Amino acid sequence: MKLFHRFFFLLLMSGAGVLAGAGATLAQEGTAGERLRPVLSLAGREREKALVEGAKKEGQLNLYFVLAVSEGQPLVSEFQKQYPFIKVNYLRAGRDAIMVRIFTELRAKALKADLIEISPDEAYELLNAGIVDRYLSPYAAEVKKGYYDPKGYWTSLTYSTMALGYNTNLVSAQQVPRGYEDLLNPKWKGKLILDVAATDWFGMLAEAWGESRAVEYGRKLAKQEIHFRRGHRLQLQLLAAGEVEIAPKVYGETGYGMKAAGAPLGFVLLKPHIIKPYPMMLAKAAPNPFSAALFYDWALSEKGQAALQKYARVSILANARPKYPELAVENPSVMTPEAFGPKYKHYIKLFREIFDVKIAH
Repeated sequence: MKLFHRFFFLLLMSGAGVLAGAGATLAQEGTAGERLRPVLSLAGREREKALVEGAKKEGQLNLYFVLAVSEGQPLVSEFQKQYPFIKVNYLRAGRDAIMVRIFTELRAKALKADLIEISPDEAYELLNAGIVDRYLSPYAAEVKKGYYDPKGYWTSLTYSTMALGYNTNLVSAQQVPRGYEDLLNPKWKGKLILDVAATDWFGMLAEAWGESRAVEYGRKLAKQEIHFRRGHRLQLQLLAAGEVEIAPKVYGETGYGMKAAGAPLGFVLLKPHIIKPYPMMLAKAAPNPFSAALFYDWALSEKGQAALQKYARVSILANARPKYPELAVENPSVMTPEAFGPKYKHYIKLFREIFDVKIAH
């Protein structure tokens, strides 16, 4: 059974049993948020001292992240330099695999995750299922507006900017598409590549344009004999190798990193300018809430965000210097769990039907 179907099978079949199992554990010890409540009124060094005292008793931290190991593990190493008494267990997996693991552990009344970092659509599922707890970090006030939940249920650890990528050896500056309609030109037939999981991109176009326009556009684009592959980095690699000429949707931050390393890649931002944040959330049944809160605060601080930028990601702090100024835009369309999540299954269905792809999540 494919992971996508396994996740929703678990979600539908476990339902009350999952939450009841979690509730039995939480009733004995209190939720992560409740256990942290005495610390929430503290500030500055006093707050950090209280978190450190609690974290020393816990001694470990379990992170369930979609952030690549090449970026996440160095980030963890920087954190452990400051807090060496915490053993960090870094589980990196695809979003489907993380969701399956979370629900499997909940059914067994043995959730190990303290912090979860995942895509907005899965974040919505976790929020809707009551699996995450509120934790509003004092550092959230420095985060860009729209990149965190004012209620405290999530804060973006980082984000991706959706961009059009092209091979600079094959596409001249004069040929570069400046709008989505340009991709319908017959000269691009058979020369485009798109991720089979580009439902987020398509859904955000529908949000901006209206569904009828997005569907009409998608049907026209589908006639361009698109090459479908799974994986954003793979798309960029194939683009750089010259196997295709244009990728309508790639993650600009990853692309600019490859460009800096010498890949023949160019990028352009088409309207609407779409931003995909990656929410970081505190699990309600977190076994190590003090360690989780300590990492949460550190990751959002200038020091944590500087470490993240050092290893190829971009800062979510409003006053941070842009790592890639070319990707900075005013008033972008931000894909939040609350706004996008309820419609995501519908967009998956539309995307599959329009582009005739078998896997789209």
